[in-house]
Amino acid sequence: MTGTPTVSERLATFMLDTPGTAIPPDVLAQTKLQILDSIGLMLVVSGQEYGRSVCRAVQEMGRSDDATVIGTGERNTAMNAVLANGAMADALDYDDTHNETHLHPGAHIVPLTLAAGEARRSTGLEALTIAALGFEIGCRLAVAAPGQFGRRGFHTSAICGAVSTSLMASRFYGLSHQQAVWSVGTSASQAAGILQCYTDGTWTQGLHPGWIAHAAIAAALLGRAGFTGPPTAIEGRMGLFRTHVQDPDYNFDFDRTLRGLGTVWEGRTMSVKPYPTGCVIHPYLDAILALHRAGLRAEQVKRLRLPMSHHWVGIVCEPVAEKRRPATEIAGRISLQYAVAEALTRGRFGLDSVTEADLRDPAILDLVDRTDYELDPEPPARRAFKGWVIAELHDGRVLERIEHPWTRGNLDDPGTPALVRDKFRENAGRRLPSAQVEEIVAAVDAFETLADVGELARLCAIRG
Repeated sequence: MTGTPTVSERLATFMLDTPGTAIPPDVLAQTKLQILDSIGLMLVVSGQEYGRSVCRAVQEMGRSDDATVIGTGERNTAMNAVLANGAMADALDYDDTHNETHLHPGAHIVPLTLAAGEARRSTGLEALTIAALGFEIGCRLAVAAPGQFGRRGFHTSAICGAVSTSLMASRFYGLSHQQAVWSVGTSASQAAGILQCYTDGTWTQGLHPGWIAHAAIAAALLGRAGFTGPPTAIEGRMGLFRTHVQDPDYNFDFDRTLRGLGTVWEGRTMSVKPYPTGCVIHPYLDAILALHRAGLRAEQVKRLRLPMSHHWVGIVCEPVAEKRRPATEIAGRISLQYAVAEALTRGRFGLDSVTEADLRDPAILDLVDRTDYELDPEPPARRAFKGWVIAELHDGRVLERIEHPWTRGNLDDPGTPALVRDKFRENAGRRLPSAQVEEIVAAVDAFETLADVGELARLCAIRG
């Protein structure tokens, strides 16, 4: 390394040289919550057609006894297991969120932690350390250009996650600093994650976390073998950020990415999702369900108005025709108008929402047609979530509910550990008996004491 270190070189040093003892206890504790949350999502999706199709495909790619495919009785190479597990972790729009940037790192960080950790026979403490550092690196990369990738049709998680997972794999597979930097260059050259699937609800978004983690292991193995990659792959003029944002006037804040590295923990500003839908929709669901509990019913509503921050309109509110008639379950989960209308009509919103029957239900669709978004004249900062519902009734009354500041699910909220455990039990309980569910909860609680990460991964397989 000569001259001023590149972003890749600084992040590689952080990943490879930081001991677990240097990570604050609360950061390690929240990492365990995120591990539990992500495992629950893999488990529930493994029983759905989406998950079954992914698992069928990876079995055709080759077989091995290295790592567990979560929620099945199958084992495979670490590369194939992480592909399946990562694809399942993101499928329901139910995974964790970095509030400011809408990075969803758990869906690639946790599958890589389990698969590579099991294959490498890592201890729980070492794997937990790598996972916590991976979360931090992903969040710090995302804040260099908050919102910029999504505006241009790219999945932020697929861009930033390519770097964080390649560095994680570098530590799991024992790479040198130089080899780790090369692996970042290799992973960055493959990053994409286009979001055309938002227009029709097809499945490709869910594949991104699994694919980048799969590619990260490949990049690490290539780097360890001496395969080179550019050290300026992140900030270079033809690097990861410049090519995907393509705005010559945009100034990437890599100083923020690197400032306070190891002392200020950006990952503390993350949250987990209480609903399986886009994170900015959550406070609106809390608001509309509070009005429902107070007696409001869909048939009373003349019009629902939903003031929304300009930051998120293009993701959950527009194009209006697509959002009012989502073609699939996935499309419905990222439609503000649809989600709020179904929640009021049904009085709930959860894993059993947005079915094919719901998407065709005349009562729900009638309310969707009376539901409009408008720009919030006082939007919160990007990292803050706000829900605002204004219900104009046929009898002339106007009912209003604002959820702000909305902190439910934030990792620093005292209610979040219970939320995560309850959510996990609901998700995992759809695939596993309650005794096995509780074994997993106990193992994650004691993650740092595990002699072998495989102990936990194997608890997540269907028995018998």
